[in-house]
Amino acid sequence: MIAYVTRRLLLIAPVLLGVSLGSFALLHLVPGDPAMILAGQEATEEVLARIRHEHGLDQPLPGQFVVYLGNALRGNLGISIQSRQPVATFRSRCGSPSSPSSSPACSEWWRASSRPPGATR
Repeated sequence: MIAYVTRRLLLIAPVLLGVSLGSFALLHLVPGDPAMILAGQEATEEVLARIRHEHGLDQPLPGQFVVYLGNALRGNLGISIQSRQPVATFRSRCGSPSSPSSSPACSEWWRASSRPPGATR
């Protein structure tokens, strides 16, 4: 039994690393420029360059991945694009969508955040 638990615990690290690498890759494969999304369509090149630098998007991908892992391990989930609030504090207020303590506002946020962009219902 101890050998089984030890083996399972040793497998957690590669699985978490693989999931982290997969989610990081998906974030970078999505079409569009994150700086343009944050700044808006009318942003100048100077504003876009500043946003890319502030968010580390001007760094090489391996460096970005190391920062991504470090932030994830510390619980720093970044800033929400919509509300401009830290995601971790907003997420901790709302809990999960099935949580009985979810307020109607949080339930609406969960429904809205699970819709594809542009969908109204």
